Parts: sequence; structure tokens; C-alpha cells
Amino acid sequence: MSFFNFKVFSIIALLFFTFSFVQNFFFWDISSGCFIKILPSLNLSNSKIREALTVLKNASPDNLKEVCKRVSTIDPNVSCGGFEGGCFEKISKRISVDTSSYSIATVAQVIVHEACHVRQGDEKRPFSEPECHQAGYQVLNDLVMYK
Repeated sequence: MSFFNFKVFSIIALLFFTFSFVQNFFFWDISSGCFIKILPSLNLSNSKIREALTVLKNASPDNLKEVCKRVSTIDPNVSCGGFEGGCFEKISKRISVDTSSYSIATVAQVIVHEACHVRQGDEKRPFSEPECHQAGYQVLNDLVMYK
């Protein structure tokens, strides 16, 4: 292999690995115009967040549209919601969803639940857990009914 071929191969390999690493920090769906940043995870992978958003895209597209409209950043680390919980920041479009022991379905449910709280804040309505629990339950129902 010539030196030139080695350099070209090295550049292509570097670009491939860089893209593979960087894509872990974003979810984008061109068809719906959705772009969400995903912060680095202590679990070293954001695959559960990305998979949960993909599940929403396929099984509950209306909920994905709402999430995309309301959320710009997802933090997959333990935060104000504690282990196996989630929370939202009132002044930003950022939610936190702990993914350490959740199934993909539960991660999708928590994402929609927290996006519901962001919507309540955007609409200057009072914080209502029952409303957001219902939104999360609807996601689980959508997943069960998805064929």
C-alpha cells in the first residue's frame, strides 16, 4: 500500500469513527424537522435515548412531534429526578431522563412525561403531575397497540 493510499484510508477511517462517535449526541429526524441534542452519559452510551425517540417516531408520532417542539436537549444522567426518574428545567427546553436501568419503553414514557411539563411551562399553566402521567401512559398504550 502506498503512502498516499494509507493517508486516504486513515482520513476515511478517522471520519467514520468521528461520525460514529458524534452521532451518539444527537437525534435528528429530517422528515419531521426534529433535532435534539443528547448530553454525554455516564453510561458511555446514549443508545437508550436514541432508541426511545425512534420508538416514539414509529409508534407514537404525535408524541414525538410534541417532544421535538418542546425539548432541545436531553440529559441522560441522574439528576433532580434521581435514579429511574426524570425532570425538566423551567427556563430552558432541557429535560433529564435517567436511563441507567430503564427499558426503552419506560425511557420513551419519561421523555414524553417531562416534555408535558415543559409544555405546561410554555403555556404558563400550573404544574400538573396527573396530566403528564396520562401523557406517559398514552405512550405505553401506543407501544402496546403498535403493530
